[in-house]
Amino acid sequence: MRLKVNTKKLQDMVSKAMKCASCVGDIPLTGMLALELKEGKLTVTTTDENTYLYLTEDCTGDDFYVVVDVAIFSKLISKITSEDVEMKVVNGTLEIKGNGNYTLELPYDGEGELVKFPDVRSKLTDGDTVKMSLSTLKMIHATAGASLDTTKGYHGCYTGYYLGEEAITTDSFKVCIVNTKVFDKPVLVTATTMDMIELLSGEEIEVTKNDKYIMFKSDRCTVFSQLMPYLDDFQVDAIKKVVQLDTNASCIVDKATLLGVLDRLSLFVTKMDENGIYITFRNSEMQIASKQTDGVEVIEYRESIATDEFTCCVDIEKFTSQVKSVLADTVEIFFGKSEILKIEDGNITKVIALFDEE
Repeated sequence: MRLKVNTKKLQDMVSKAMKCASCVGDIPLTGMLALELKEGKLTVTTTDENTYLYLTEDCTGDDFYVVVDVAIFSKLISKITSEDVEMKVVNGTLEIKGNGNYTLELPYDGEGELVKFPDVRSKLTDGDTVKMSLSTLKMIHATAGASLDTTKGYHGCYTGYYLGEEAITTDSFKVCIVNTKVFDKPVLVTATTMDMIELLSGEEIEVTKNDKYIMFKSDRCTVFSQLMPYLDDFQVDAIKKVVQLDTNASCIVDKATLLGVLDRLSLFVTKMDENGIYITFRNSEMQIASKQTDGVEVIEYRESIATDEFTCCVDIEKFTSQVKSVLADTVEIFFGKSEILKIEDGNITKVIALFDEE
């Protein structure tokens, strides 16, 4: 089997494919990459075990299939400067010709056969397919990702995206609700799957799902994933009650200015402060200060509906991540409840839990 492909095309495909290769030591396939040329289409495949990424480009030549170690192969391909790369499978090795000649040992499975990736897409032959706006999914990823549980220490369900009548993410300290309908029947999608959606292109994509699996497909990219099994544990009603807490005051500030202040004041936040900063909302301005008051700045509102002065303590890292994920150039903050701060961004609502300073 032989394959000849343009170097820049292959480098681009392999670079993108690396995003889904988690290289988990005890799961060999996560450290491998498949190259397949069939019917004029070159497909590169990687996986993190739950999510499979398929990248496809036009390519001429005879049918070709090989699975390689993703680490050494990706590093080698990234360093080749010749116009084309030629590959040939010979006696359990992959011979590569670029600037020079290189030989890679190919991986074998437990039965002594060369490793092959399973075609997991066949698990969705009974799935329902709909067209969906790609920009909507990318917007959800861009703004809701900041509220995911990245520690995996609270509850497995909160490491994923709840996609139903609305999109919801939370880590129990932060919440994001995007009031845009995604699916009639809700599903829980892994963070890696949503990350891979950024590689899709076009205005509309095909989404196919059944009770266990989901697949997002554009012309040159397919993302297949197992759905997370914790849907019933995701406390949607409880999360909505928190988001619906009334706040009696609000202000609008410039996003870039607020982020600049938070960045500077982060230098004065120590471990003893538990990441806490004080925010005092007044009639026309907000004051942000470190707990030791060795860093203090004031930001004037662009607009406000303020009542009495309100002071709260919030985690600077969590607050900063929520502000960064705001899509607009301004940040509308609602306050006045001791439990939360709330940020409104069009049809998106974000919540940050406050520290109890009593």
